[in-house]
Amino acid sequence: MDAIKYAGLFTCILGSALIFKDFWKLLGNKQITDWEALKHFMTRSVIAVLLPIFLYVAVFRIHLSILSRAGPHDSVMTSAFQASLEGGLASITKGQPLEVAHGSQVTLRHTHGRTCWLHSHAHVYPLRYPDDRGSSHQQQVTCYSFKDVNNWWIVKRPEKSDLVVSTAASSQDSLRVDGIRHGDVVQLIHGITGRALNTHDVAAPMSPQNQEVSCYIDYNVSMPAQNLWRVVILNRDQVGPVWHTIESLVSKRIISIE
Repeated sequence: MDAIKYAGLFTCILGSALIFKDFWKLLGNKQITDWEALKHFMTRSVIAVLLPIFLYVAVFRIHLSILSRAGPHDSVMTSAFQASLEGGLASITKGQPLEVAHGSQVTLRHTHGRTCWLHSHAHVYPLRYPDDRGSSHQQQVTCYSFKDVNNWWIVKRPEKSDLVVSTAASSQDSLRVDGIRHGDVVQLIHGITGRALNTHDVAAPMSPQNQEVSCYIDYNVSMPAQNLWRVVILNRDQVGPVWHTIESLVSKRIISIE
């Protein structure tokens, strides 16, 4: 793939050099007026710059418009685009409710920089780092660039002890899913280890200026859990105040309130 990119780059450089060389010779022709020289320059600019850009964008436009099946690299695209493809994410979300509720299993995708998902595993942070900084020795939380079973989290209301998707009575006394809304306080339980997403006033391993994020392990020491998070739906003006999968996944952030 890289070879194809470099071949295209070198082809563009060679073509531009030939066009510039031809135009340079043209400037020495005294029979051509300034206006004609300007027209030649504009024509060559369109051919050398705008036409390749147009073709490049058009190829992607056509490719994305006819694409119908999921592939190994579709994870770099938005969740909404992935859900529109046959297989992959669409096979998981088909028939599932779009509203995130107490007990829902979700993956949280990072929306800035490289594509990765909130991830945890049974390993813990070391007691001390090589630079002699200490840690909480809690369960590690990372941002993992590949789809993995350890990327799944369960949304839980703090006042409930079970993890079963439940319903809540609406104003019309009918039953509806107990959906998570903007401003609600929740806990995120790691699906595999069963530990809650947590943060402490301890320097993070890779960026000491930030707080460490972990999954809480009770060591019976003076470090209580700080695992309550407030959901903030950034695009609630477009999708409403209820947390929806796919369409609002990349427009939410979760802020520790402790």
